[in-house]
Amino acid sequence: MDKSKFVNYYLKVFRDNQKPGLAKSTVNGKCYTVQLFLNYAFDNSVTDLSKFDFSVVFKFINQLPYRSQTKSMVAFTLRNFFDILHKNDLATVDGRRLFPVIFTNRRSTLPSYYTEKEIKMMLSEIKPNSQNYLRTKTMIMLAAQTGLRASDILQL
Repeated sequence: MDKSKFVNYYLKVFRDNQKPGLAKSTVNGKCYTVQLFLNYAFDNSVTDLSKFDFSVVFKFINQLPYRSQTKSMVAFTLRNFFDILHKNDLATVDGRRLFPVIFTNRRSTLPSYYTEKEIKMMLSEIKPNSQNYLRTKTMIMLAAQTGLRASDILQL
């Protein structure tokens, strides 16, 4: 089986088994995560998800250049993916056995490259009478509280 057939087959099973009523953007985001995993798995000699070394799943998550909270969301998506595969007799293990517990580090939302003092300094530099005062202050505070990147905030 070639890579595109492998990825498209499992991706279709996953997409077709999403809960009704989920926003299209939510489904697309989940599918993107699963597609990244499937590409990684295939590149690491996995051609059948019914029998393979599950350490590939954890290696995939650990190699991602994401913060811990985002990696937790990837684990939740992959848990859902393997639950669906198991339900459709395409995997020997379900997602709950693969990920019995998923830890989320909510304290890591402050970007590691800015300290609280630096954020306060940035906020103090915004002139209250400037044209974009509220927008700029909101963007900085949103980034500090949620860890969103500037590109994510601009897409809101």
